[in-house]
Amino acid sequence: MASGWFEVVAGQGGLRKLVVRNVAAGSACECYLHGAHVTSFRPATGAACSDAEDDVLFLSSRAVFSDNKAIRGGVPVCLPQFAGLGALPQHGFARVAEWTVANTEVVHGAGGDLARAVLQLHYVPSQAPAAWGGYPHKMTATMTLTLGATFLRMDLGVENESESPLEFTTALHTYFRTPDVRRTSVEGLAGLTYADKLRNNGIFVEDAATLKTLHTGHDRIYYNAPSQMKITTPRRVITLCRENFPDVILWNPWEEAKKMADMGPDDWTKMLCVESGAVAKPVTLAPGAKWQGSHTISATQEFPKSNL
Repeated sequence: MASGWFEVVAGQGGLRKLVVRNVAAGSACECYLHGAHVTSFRPATGAACSDAEDDVLFLSSRAVFSDNKAIRGGVPVCLPQFAGLGALPQHGFARVAEWTVANTEVVHGAGGDLARAVLQLHYVPSQAPAAWGGYPHKMTATMTLTLGATFLRMDLGVENESESPLEFTTALHTYFRTPDVRRTSVEGLAGLTYADKLRNNGIFVEDAATLKTLHTGHDRIYYNAPSQMKITTPRRVITLCRENFPDVILWNPWEEAKKMADMGPDDWTKMLCVESGAVAKPVTLAPGAKWQGSHTISATQEFPKSNL
């Protein structure tokens, strides 16, 4: 590992995490090997990087760091099943599995140096815990993190190593931090068809160009969403770009979060999940075939704290 750029250290709960620093630019991110779970992304924005409250990603004040539980916040990897859409446990097993660091490198380019790390999960059905639900297909999942000055790109890959076709649904369940979700907008949803879990999974069409405020809980899957969306919080503007993730999930539990053991009573006001997913139509891979989807978070504009 390049000195100063990559380091595996003990994180919370004794779980190991990979700290990635773009030394040239001043940005940083943290990824737990438990679940290949990114829990922090701090772009190179000077003073903003010194305050945990200014992290682009939200982490619950009551997040549990344990080898058998998903971490609440950051970017959980939902694979090979999103939510309860199948016979496996909620959101699949990738988010509670131990991944390994396969490679790290500094990539030099005309646009500036990039820090790149690759994590892998080799899944063999006969070696998997029973609690993972008995998924029958051997596969390798890969998470590639590329850190620039103001962006973090996450490439999720799946390779079918079994002798029969496999199907999966997936999402990068991204929790964005905001000083106040009620003053946060999401642009790019206008005219999209969505399923609303909070209204008996009814199908609706979004008529708002911008969700300027959320007045209640949301749990929606937007189908065939545009490849770029903009999230504006009182702290910053975030651009989310997606490739090969056709769906977007919008989630905030609102005051229902008070019933969740790993969420603080007011944590719901500080987060909004805007997730990249392949959910509506499962991905099918023939034996030996590969799939990859990308999800890039860019902090494109910072607002002064006096605006909060």
